[in-house]
Amino acid sequence: PAAPLDRAQRRATLAALATSTACLLLGLALATLVARRVTEPLRQLVTPGNPLSAAPVVREIAQLQEALGSARSREAASRATLQRKADDFEALFNGTPIGLAFASLADEAAQPTVIHNPAMNALIGPASPVAGSLSAVGVFQHGLPLPLHEQPLQRAAAQGEPVGPVELELRYGSGATRHVLVRATPLLDEAGRSRAAVAAMMDITERKHAEHERAALVASEREARQQAEAASRAKDEFLAMLGHELRNPLGAIALAVEVLQHVHGDE
Repeated sequence: PAAPLDRAQRRATLAALATSTACLLLGLALATLVARRVTEPLRQLVTPGNPLSAAPVVREIAQLQEALGSARSREAASRATLQRKADDFEALFNGTPIGLAFASLADEAAQPTVIHNPAMNALIGPASPVAGSLSAVGVFQHGLPLPLHEQPLQRAAAQGEPVGPVELELRYGSGATRHVLVRATPLLDEAGRSRAAVAAMMDITERKHAEHERAALVASEREARQQAEAASRAKDEFLAMLGHELRNPLGAIALAVEVLQHVHGDE
């Protein structure tokens, strides 16, 4: 009869299915457990400021933990170094007596954004939000007005080449003038294109005044020397003329005196 064989086959099939299902469930449970023991430390590692609750059981995760800790330590040290440099630069930027201006190009088609330090504000006033234009101060070179696009900072930012040093004259609305020496240097990106520029402006008004005074003293000394030389030449000419004009009368007088010395008193 086939019935006993069919029942035995069904029992064997059910037992195999049950065993496979149990093995599959056990494998899933073990895999889930192992995955949790692997993924939980990884999740804690990628979460900033969240230390591991326990030592990882996987050697590679422990090595990754050490590498991440070392990288974070180096990053913290680098950030601290950059912050110190930024603080030093800010102190230098705000405390230097030399006027500094920084122009950044956010977009090639847009006008540069200009930032001034206090010394630059004292010279030309705060930067205008429109391309750093100077409304209250006139910029002149060789006595002629200098357009904005020809000024050193804008030229260095637009052309990507150093400009200067050049001497410029600042004329204020009050009528006062200042002489400054300006040099601008572009800041380039990885492709060699200009991304920003920095300009340094130094007030040389006192030096120009000293140069003018020294030139005036030299001119005055030259004029005095020329007058003294002219007076000396006039004296020499007068003495020469006097000697020439008196030579003949003095000769006659000397001859008459010689004759009178040979004449007796009664003659």
